[in-house]
Formats: sequence, structure tokens, C-alpha cells
Amino acid sequence: MKKRVLNQKSAAVTEVLELIATQQYMLLQRNLVYTGITRGKKLVVLIGQRKALGMAVRNNRTENRFSGLLARLIGPG
Repeated sequence: MKKRVLNQKSAAVTEVLELIATQQYMLLQRNLVYTGITRGKKLVVLIGQRKALGMAVRNNRTENRFSGLLARLIGPG
């Protein structure tokens, strides 16, 4: 769900469902949780583990994400 919320850029959405799990530890970042929560206009639902939410809230570092986007834009060669 984080990916979908982030794809919305600055736009608010009516409902946000945010899944928070320790299995997705690379996404457990305070700024990502904050973004998901603040985008919901009427309803925000957090589903997951308390431990994972705690890990995210304590993690104020942002990690570089290697999506491969640059390689796809440049193409082969």
C-alpha cells in the first residue's frame, strides 16, 4: 500500500490501508508511515504488527531504494 500512496504524490486520497510488517523491514521508516497516515482524508487503517510499527517510528533514517529505474530509462548499452 505504501507504494500506491507514494504514487499519489501530494494528492490526498479518501481511504488509506497501510500494511506494516517486520517482513518488509526495508519499508519500516517513519517518513513512509507518516506519509500514509497524512494522505487519508476520511479513513486510515493500519494493519500489522505493533513491533513493526515501533520499528518504523524509531527509524528516522531514509534508505536508498534501488528500483532499477535509472537502468530502465537509459536502456541497454
